[in-house]
Amino acid sequence: MHPGKFISPYEESKFLADKVVQEAAIEGVPIVSIYPRMVYGPGKLTAGNSLALMVMFQIYQSFLEAQ
Repeated sequence: MHPGKFISPYEESKFLADKVVQEAAIEGVPIVSIYPRMVYGPGKLTAGNSLALMVMFQIYQSFLEAQ
């Protein structure tokens, strides 16, 4: 059960996907769920996408230094 409002469309999509997986497991489908430690992507600034932003900045900075 989800505690309340979703903070992003991504979070909601993962919740809905988990519901589908749980229903399949109840019907006997063998399931293995893997949850990554961090989520990378657009949207609200999180530890995951701020790390991605730092990596992109380093790549951009290296590119400019090579020019």
